[in-house]
Amino acid sequence: MSAPTRNLTALLVSTVIGLAVASPASAQTSCMDYTNDMVRMDRLVQQRRCEGWKGHSDFSRHFEWCIKNPDRAAEALKGWHQAFGLCLSTHKAFPSGADPSGPADEKTCQDYAKTMTHIVAEGAAGGCVNYLGIRNSEDEHLSWCRTQTIAAVRSAIAFHELKVDGCRSRR
Repeated sequence: MSAPTRNLTALLVSTVIGLAVASPASAQTSCMDYTNDMVRMDRLVQQRRCEGWKGHSDFSRHFEWCIKNPDRAAEALKGWHQAFGLCLSTHKAFPSGADPSGPADEKTCQDYAKTMTHIVAEGAAGGCVNYLGIRNSEDEHLSWCRTQTIAAVRSAIAFHELKVDGCRSRR
């Protein structure tokens, strides 16, 4: 497994574990993270007018649901991230009308590598815990991208943008 794949996997696992095994005191923090992610995703999806999106931006409803269902929140968040990535992949311009379910082309991967290097550096500079001390090379991002679909690449960018934005907004 390449370093970028390990890093993305570790980030997803830490989010999922944080929600799944949260103590009562940390459950509120985990649910706050869950709620902020959900509201941010919904607002971005509304801007892109994605068809079939069933989310909402009601902070209180997201938070209350998470507090009542902490064992289900991690899996729900994972599902929403996948739906969010699909929305992005179908509503962004792709080179030569490329199919989002098809493999990422070289230009897409070069753009991805530059974008992710910037996002990770920004997260580390902002003191975001998930981005401190991780390797951040364009070559590793490029290698990961070459094994992915366009939809997966767009989803990874969106996921990390949300994480860094969420970290910065809590500071």
